Amino acid sequence: MRKMFLLGFALMGLIQSAPAWSNDLCKARVLQNVPAIEDPTSVLKRGSFQTAISVYRIDAATKRSMFCSHGGYCYPEKVQLNGGDVLALQLVNCEIGSKPDVSYGSIDFEVIVVRGAIPTQKMRESDVADKLSNMGLCLACASNAAAFYVRKPDSQCSNLVRGSLEDNPVTFSELKRGFDEWDDVCKYWK
Repeated sequence: MRKMFLLGFALMGLIQSAPAWSNDLCKARVLQNVPAIEDPTSVLKRGSFQTAISVYRIDAATKRSMFCSHGGYCYPEKVQLNGGDVLALQLVNCEIGSKPDVSYGSIDFEVIVVRGAIPTQKMRESDVADKLSNMGLCLACASNAAAFYVRKPDSQCSNLVRGSLEDNPVTFSELKRGFDEWDDVCKYWK
C-alpha cells in the first residue's frame, strides 16, 4: 500500500510539472469555414473543431501557416475573406512550441498542451499512455492500458501498468507480451 501511495505521489509530481506532449488532445476552434490544404473538398465548418492537432507548419515558400492533425489533413490558420486574411482557426487548449524544425520545404513547430485546459482524468490517461508508448508499447495498446490504469485502478491490467511504471521489467514484459499475443487482460473492459 505504501509503495502504491509513493508511486501515485511521484506520478502526480511528474504530471504537475512536466509539459504535456499529448498532441492528440490539442484542438482549435473553427472561426471561418476552412478547406484542407490537401483536399479542398474537406471543409471544417465554422463553429466546429479541428482535433488531434500535432503540428503547426509554415510553408517555407508561401509563408502560409497551418495546423496539421495526426492522421488527418492540414488546414490553413487564415483564409481569404473580402480581400484580406481572416483568422480561421484558433487554438483552444494548446500553444505553439518555440523550437522550429526545418525540413522538406516547411518549418514545423510542435504543439504543447496547456495542462490546465484539459480535464484531469484525460490528462492523466494521456500522460500514462505517453510513458507506456515511450517504453515500447504500440500507441493503441498504450492508450488502452492507460484507460484501464486510470478508470479501473483495481483491475489486473492496472496492476500490470503500475508495475511497468515502477520499472519492473518482468511486469512490463508480461504487459507487452499480452498485447503482442492478442491474449491480454488490457484488451477488453472487464
